Amino acid sequence: EFSSSNGDKTAGGAFPSVDDDGDKIDANPWNRWTRVLSVSGLASRYGLSTITNAANETDTTLAQQGFLGLWATRTRLYNGSNSVTVTHASLRNAYDLPSIAFTARVVRRDRVTTEDFAFIGDSVGESIADRSGGGELPALLSGVFGSAQYDALTNRCTVGSCVTGELDGLGVARALTGTPDVVVVELGYNDSGSSLAGEIDQVMQALVDKGVRAVGWVTMSERRTSNGSATYASHNRAVRAAADKPQLRVLDWNAASSAGNQSRWFNDGVHLNTSGQAQFALWLRERVLEMAGQVEQTRVYGDTRYTTAIEIATRSLSGGAVASSEVVVVNGLGTVDGLAASGYAGSRRAPILLTQANALPATVSNYLAANQPAAVTIVGGTNAVQPAVEEQIRALLPSAAVVRIQGADRYRTAEQLARTVFADAGVLFIAAGSSQVDALSIAPAAFALADPLLLATPAGIDAETLTAITEWWESHPNGRVVLVGGTTVLSPVVDQQLFALGVPEAQVTRLAGENRYATSALAVEWIKTNVTGFNSGSVGLASGKSPIDSLTSAPFLAGNSLRSPLLLVPPCGTIPDVTKTALLSTTKQIVIGGPAAVCEALALALKQR
Repeated sequence: EFSSSNGDKTAGGAFPSVDDDGDKIDANPWNRWTRVLSVSGLASRYGLSTITNAANETDTTLAQQGFLGLWATRTRLYNGSNSVTVTHASLRNAYDLPSIAFTARVVRRDRVTTEDFAFIGDSVGESIADRSGGGELPALLSGVFGSAQYDALTNRCTVGSCVTGELDGLGVARALTGTPDVVVVELGYNDSGSSLAGEIDQVMQALVDKGVRAVGWVTMSERRTSNGSATYASHNRAVRAAADKPQLRVLDWNAASSAGNQSRWFNDGVHLNTSGQAQFALWLRERVLEMAGQVEQTRVYGDTRYTTAIEIATRSLSGGAVASSEVVVVNGLGTVDGLAASGYAGSRRAPILLTQANALPATVSNYLAANQPAAVTIVGGTNAVQPAVEEQIRALLPSAAVVRIQGADRYRTAEQLARTVFADAGVLFIAAGSSQVDALSIAPAAFALADPLLLATPAGIDAETLTAITEWWESHPNGRVVLVGGTTVLSPVVDQQLFALGVPEAQVTRLAGENRYATSALAVEWIKTNVTGFNSGSVGLASGKSPIDSLTSAPFLAGNSLRSPLLLVPPCGTIPDVTKTALLSTTKQIVIGGPAAVCEALALALKQR
C-alpha cells in the first residue's frame, strides 16, 4: 500500500506505477490540487534571475522506473534562452507539494496601471491576503497597481463591531488611504442576510464618497446549509441586488466554485484549504485585472452609412491601416458582397466604401477625387452596383484601373473573391449566405489575415463552392476552416461535407452561440486567441440589428495598431450577459455608427462594462 501523497498512482520504482482507483477521485486533495509559488523565490532557489516560462518534459529516470504520464515528468524553468531542469521530487520537498504529478505555468503580469487598489475582507479574504501584504493575492497582483492596501480580518462584519478594537468593513472603507480606484470587498459571512442590503449601501456610499471608480463585491459560497437551505443564499441576493449601482460589479465566487468536484477546495463549505486559497486567489486576480484601468471609448460615425464609411476610411488612411492606392466599392444596402470582400481588401490594404446601386454618393466621389487611388475594385454584379456607378468612377479617375469582381449570385461572387487570396490563405471562413450577421465579427480577422470568406446555402455548400474548397484544401492540408454561425443558419451538412473532403475534425471550428450576440462573443474570443496582436484590450462595437456600419470597419479595426475584434451589441436596452463577459478585459472601445445605431445610454453602459 502507498499513501495518496502520490496522487492517484502507486509509487512505482521497483514495481510498475499503476492507477490507484481509490485515490483517483476529485475529492482527494492530493489528486487534484493547486499551489501558488513566488517567481522570485523559485528563481533564486534554482539559480535564475527571473522566470519567463515553465514547461513539463519527460523525466527519463522516472520513465525508466515505470512511472507514467505526469508521474514521469520534470519541469524546465526558463529565463529567456537560459533554462534549468528541476525534478518534481525537488519541488515537492522544497514547497511541501502534495505529489510529484503536476503541471506548472507562469502567471504573467498582464496589465500594469497607475491606479490604486484596496482589498477589504474577513477570514476568507485573510486566508489569501493578510494585512502585511502576504498571501497568494498580493503575490499575484504584485506590480500591477501603483499602490495596494490589504485589510482582511477574521470575524469582521460589513457593519457592526464584531471584533473588539477593530474596524468593521464600513470603518475600513472610510479609513482607506488616499483614493483607491479599484476596491474589492469580500464581506458578508458574519452578517445577517436580512440587513446586508442596507449595509452594502453604507459601504458603497463611503467608497463612492472617497472617489472609488469601481467596486467588486464577492459573493459567498452557498455550500453551507441550514435546515436544508443554503445559509448564504439571502446574502447573495442582497449582493446581486446592489448591482444596480453603477460602480458595483458582482464577483460571483459562488458560481465559480459551486461545481461538485470543487468541494475539494473547502474545509467547511466556507473556509478554504490550501488548494482552495490558490484557486480563489487566481480567480480573483482575473476579476481584478478586468476592473483595472479605465475604459477609453470613442465613436466613429457619419450622418449616413455612406458618410460613416468615408469617416472610417479617412481615419484608416491617416492611421496607416490602409493605403491610398486602392479602394473597394460595394453596395451600401446589403452586407453580403462587402462581407465576402474583407479578405480581398486586406490583401490590398484597401478601405471598403459604400455606394448606392445607381449613383455614387457625393461623399464617396469627394473621397476618390481627393485621394486619387490607382485601382478600384467594384464588388458585385450590375444589379448591386450599376454600370452608371462604374462610369462615374472612371470619369473621376481616368487613369485608374477599375475592375469588377462578380458572379451570377452572391455565392459565385464570394467564390471569385476567395480565389484571389487562396494562395497564401491559412484559414478559410465559411458563413451563411442567407444571414451574414453572424460573420460580421469575423471580418477584421479576414482582413488582417487576408484570408477568404465563402458562403454556404441553406442546404449546405453548393457544388461550385465545394470545388473551390477542394482546390484550397489540396494545397493547404494544414489549413483551418472556421464556420461562423449555429446550425439554424449554417447547416450541419456543411461540417459533413468538409469531413468528406478529408478535412480533419480537429481542423474545423464552428463558432455558434444561441443568438447573434453569443456568436459574436465567440468570434471575438477566437480572434483574440488565434490572430496575432488582437489581444490588446481594444474592441470595436457595432449594432447587431443594423450591421451595415460594421461592414466597412474591418480595415480600420484590423489594419493598424488597434488590432481590434468586432463585437455586436444591441442598438439599445439591456446588454446581454455574454456581451458583458466579452468586454471584461477591454480597455479601449470603438463604437462604430452614430446614436441611431448604438444609443448613447447603451454606449455608456458598455463603457462601464
